[in-house]
Amino acid sequence: MLSSITVGHIKSFYDPQTLTLSEANGAKGSGYNVIVGANNSGKSNFISLVAQLLAPEQSLTIGREGRHASEKPVIKVGWSHTNGEIADVSIDPNADGAIFKKVGSYQGLHQSLRFVPSRRPFAPDYQIGGIMPSDYEHGDLISRRGNLGYFDTQLASAIARHFNDPSDKALFLAELQEIDPSSANFMTDNVGGRNVMLYEGPSRRPHVLSDTGDGITNLLRIVFALATSRQGDCLIIDEPELSLHPQIQRNLYQHLLSYSEDRQIIVVTHSPHFVGWKEISTSSRLCRVYVNQGGHSTVASPSASSFNAVRAHANITSRKFYDAVCKELFFADKALLVEGADDVHYLENYLDEVGAKPLPFMGYGCGGASAIVPWMRLCVEMGIKCAALFDGDKSEDYIKALAEFADQGDIARSYILFKDDIRDKHRRSDTGVETNEVLKEGVFNRRGKIHPQNSEALKALIETIRLYLN
Repeated sequence: MLSSITVGHIKSFYDPQTLTLSEANGAKGSGYNVIVGANNSGKSNFISLVAQLLAPEQSLTIGREGRHASEKPVIKVGWSHTNGEIADVSIDPNADGAIFKKVGSYQGLHQSLRFVPSRRPFAPDYQIGGIMPSDYEHGDLISRRGNLGYFDTQLASAIARHFNDPSDKALFLAELQEIDPSSANFMTDNVGGRNVMLYEGPSRRPHVLSDTGDGITNLLRIVFALATSRQGDCLIIDEPELSLHPQIQRNLYQHLLSYSEDRQIIVVTHSPHFVGWKEISTSSRLCRVYVNQGGHSTVASPSASSFNAVRAHANITSRKFYDAVCKELFFADKALLVEGADDVHYLENYLDEVGAKPLPFMGYGCGGASAIVPWMRLCVEMGIKCAALFDGDKSEDYIKALAEFADQGDIARSYILFKDDIRDKHRRSDTGVETNEVLKEGVFNRRGKIHPQNSEALKALIETIRLYLN
């Protein structure tokens, strides 16, 4: 399994960036690692370099467009063997040209590394005999790198070989059906003189695999990597969510967590369904790759203390922190942090009413004024630019935020509402029901209509926050 990855002075990576990974220890989720980030932030380059470094060739090529003229490229991984030893594998940076020799004990490691790329369609035709899984993956890696228009013609043959053992085939189908219960069967057959893979879906009618949607072919490639892996292996899966229904994504995530008990899973994703708050705040590892203001790809991984601080202040047992809307924060480049759901609701409705562009609210709010600062720390550690808006009656929390992030105004800034609350506060009856008596006027009335005298102040505040975030 991989203990660490370091990349520097290659493409958008300048100063060397290191990611320390979580390794499987027998507990569910212990070997699960998730890498997030915007498109073109460098995520795929980061992980594909690992696959190239651990391939059996004695060297790898870094073309002119990937090298930095004034610095030597850095690619290094720490490989954790089952006996507890850590082997360093890297490149010798002193190359004359594009060919860099490998340094360290890399031979044979590709057999313990499974790399599932993001583009996964494959031809349905197979050859009798097939190829070994690790040989297939190595050939696939080489072919993809040398041909941008590459189409996989070997995976079907590798699956056919795996299906030679009826028990292996049964386990493959069982895994497929656990993730996608509508998959009835997947088999080898001969149609019109062609050896082809046939798939049966909800209709229970077999058809050639090429006639299915991209989601199924993508899923089959992932299941093949899982089903042919061994304990102690490392599986890197780039964009597992491609063309998959949200429920299947959730099923696949749970399946990957189960595998992470005794295998290392590294997922690169744009989907919140592959991030679990419970897991990343305990045993799993979350990493974000982003491009900083200088145009350099940067690797950030929040500390356990930051997650625990959020857990201590926010009501993290609330299911809202577990749904996709809240988890979108981990994929954001910028965020507006407010106290609670009322703030999000009233402000978003107002922006819609006046025809203004939306703001990047974090989920349903932070769970109270005292929770905003911990969320700000988490954003800062992940490189997410954040603005925090406190209610007017929470000046102590606002002042605390100002003090803590005084020297980080380029990434975290605090604002305070010009009213004590976002909406009017009404006196409640003895039974807890709101009456019509207004105790404290807010920005909006309880029906969501802004008090006319607050329009200009709110407009100015929103524009100030918008200018900062943009």
